[in-house]
Amino acid sequence: MTINEAILQTLEDVKKLMTSNEVYKHIIANNYCDFDKAKTPASTISALLGNFIRDEDSRVKRIRMNNGSFCYYLAKYEDELKPKQLNVFENTKNTIDYSWVQTHLDIVKYLKDKKGNQKELIDLLKSLKINLHFAPLIQKYEIR
Repeated sequence: MTINEAILQTLEDVKKLMTSNEVYKHIIANNYCDFDKAKTPASTISALLGNFIRDEDSRVKRIRMNNGSFCYYLAKYEDELKPKQLNVFENTKNTIDYSWVQTHLDIVKYLKDKKGNQKELIDLLKSLKINLHFAPLIQKYEIR
């Protein structure tokens, strides 16, 4: 059985929301795959679950939990899971995926556009109530 087949079999067996770690533990407990030579098998399971979503495989869906982690399930059990386990279903196609690189580039561009407007930036930071973390920086550049 391939790892992808083991993931699908696990989601079929359990028929509930599962974290990637829960999927991994179920695969191990049922001897669906041999991970003896794998260095990070739990991470592999997590990555492959993400691949189902990124590749828009209609069999597997996920929702973001309140703590920010994802839980996965088989799409064919969505109606059964909805009243029992889900407060709100998240349509993963409409979620925005942020990459740290793109976020960094966007911040750099924003700051370049605001060059010379330290007062405006300091006021923005203060309005977001994050000035405690940047207090030394804010005090250094604060215009009086």
